[in-house]
Amino acid sequence: MPAVISLNSVLSNLEQQRGHKFALLVGAGISHSSGIPTTSEICNDLTKRLFLSARGERAERLPYVDLEEATAWLKQQPWYQGKGDENDYSLLMRTYNQTEAARRKYLEGLMERKRPANGLLHLAVAIKNGVFDIVLT
Repeated sequence: MPAVISLNSVLSNLEQQRGHKFALLVGAGISHSSGIPTTSEICNDLTKRLFLSARGERAERLPYVDLEEATAWLKQQPWYQGKGDENDYSLLMRTYNQTEAARRKYLEGLMERKRPANGLLHLAVAIKNGVFDIVLT
């Protein structure tokens, strides 16, 4: 069984290596503990919203949409060239939110009233203190 190392332990060890620079590679899921949806969750939401829109139904019905039914509908659309995975993000985002302003508003709505989790706060301090030379997402 692999050893589990706490974030505080990792950051402490890195800070002891002053003078060395480190690159940090993080995935989109790093914000999930703060309540920000993952790419997969956003794709599911957009699929449901597109499904409702095509049926002329209002967004209030979103919690009642069956994801399997919405996904089956999506795969039948002539404009859909996706594979049913996170790579569909750009296609679904552009289709549902056709302008940059609409995409921004949608994403801002997903992040409203969210607070960074403790791990992100520790990471922000490490970045501010120069522990990482570069952060890649």
